[in-house]
Amino acid sequence: MDSLGKKELIDFSEYMLLIVSKVLGKKAQEFSLDSPISQFGLDSIGVTKIVFIVNKAFKLKISPVSLYGHKTVKEAASNLYHSFENIIDLEEITPQLIQSLCDKFLAADSEQKITVSESSRFNQTETVLKENNVNREHLLGNSLGLVSSLFDRVQQEPNFVAYTLLDAEANKVGQITNADLHKNSLLIAKAIQDHTPHSGRVLLIFDKNIHFIYALCGTLYSGSIAIPFTAPRHYEKSSHIDNLIEVIQDSGSDIILTTRNIFSQLSPILPNKILSHIKFIIYEDIDRNEHDDIGPKILKHNPLALIQYSTGLSNRSKGVLYSHADVLKHLKRIQASYHLGKESRSLSWAPVHHYMGLFYGILQPLYSGLSAYLCADANFKFQAQMWLSAI
Repeated sequence: MDSLGKKELIDFSEYMLLIVSKVLGKKAQEFSLDSPISQFGLDSIGVTKIVFIVNKAFKLKISPVSLYGHKTVKEAASNLYHSFENIIDLEEITPQLIQSLCDKFLAADSEQKITVSESSRFNQTETVLKENNVNREHLLGNSLGLVSSLFDRVQQEPNFVAYTLLDAEANKVGQITNADLHKNSLLIAKAIQDHTPHSGRVLLIFDKNIHFIYALCGTLYSGSIAIPFTAPRHYEKSSHIDNLIEVIQDSGSDIILTTRNIFSQLSPILPNKILSHIKFIIYEDIDRNEHDDIGPKILKHNPLALIQYSTGLSNRSKGVLYSHADVLKHLKRIQASYHLGKESRSLSWAPVHHYMGLFYGILQPLYSGLSAYLCADANFKFQAQMWLSAI
């Protein structure tokens, strides 16, 4: 590399550090290029924000995966620079421009977002919306966006395969058509509405992604708020139970929608104070008979769509509340960044309770109408060589 190339790499690295610090709400001077990324406290949401700003600033189309596996910002920046050296043009890039892009993006991103910790317990939703100057009518105006998308798709292409489920060897072991998703979502919505007719906060715990997808869409159909949560292999580990209890209490969950097997593991070890106020809906027990009175009830919607938790690198659960409008905004941005459309294909192995797995793997295919490939087992361990052959 000549002296000019070395200077550009240094400049690019400094810009990357500036972006990371802005996303974290810190001063760039608090970190160095050689600081371990593990010290930054980044979670999947933070990484995704960084990627959006990097793509905008340097006209790239990288995905969040590009930033994983690097020990320092310097290492990540060097890898990106050498991979896209012929595309990256730093001639008109300045620190002031980077700061301006960060400020605009982060201001827009936080415009209608409320963290659970800010909400003083989420069970006072209306008060929280008013205190944060969130326009309820604006939120309600877009609240059926994803639901409307599925309604349209089931009418136009009922047999289109929206999701294909793969095993550890990339064999196709299941699929979900638009018609399948719509029918099952309606049935699950009715079960939720029977338990909480005025909209609840539904914790979704599944070890099979096909069940999770149905449950997620069913929760959105019902007008309740979906809270995806990981299904660990061994619930007897105290850290897993402590994390679950923390999320239940922090989010104000009043329903857990899960399978009979997971329920049998949870019920003996959850404290009585949790069991006494939370309702369980067992997935296998949901009435699978169609009902004529399901459809109109889905119009009873809540302005808030979901709460997404991520422990990141701090080992403490952090919940972010997304309105339906927030969800659409994120999905629109992802679609535009990667020019996604019906002819696109997606392959995701990220856990569905994380931002990447949820927004990129599950919600984006529904929004863009593309066909998605997912692991069938939520606890699946990714093997790249096998999976790359899947699509």
